[in-house]
Amino acid sequence: MSTFNDYPLNPEYGEGCFRRHIRLRASESEVLAELEDHHHAFRLTLQHDGQQLTAIHAETLRIPFSTCPGAVEPRRRGLGPALGQRLHGAVRHRP
Repeated sequence: MSTFNDYPLNPEYGEGCFRRHIRLRASESEVLAELEDHHHAFRLTLQHDGQQLTAIHAETLRIPFSTCPGAVEPRRRGLGPALGQRLHGAVRHRP
């Protein structure tokens, strides 16, 4: 398993401009979330039945490291909470 220290530091970090585009679109039964920046492009579809979250579908369109596709797996554990419920305690980050 690689760690943050396994990757070389970017000597140009902090210089120039970094842009990230986030788009959210909602319909009656789902929310489409898209994130794109210089290195990443992800698409996430959250489906619901009007009462609770029923499915999460993730697409990895562009990634800089082979570990990035695993980022969606912890989100799948968020299935089931009632819509409108705060997810602060329902979705936890793991080391």
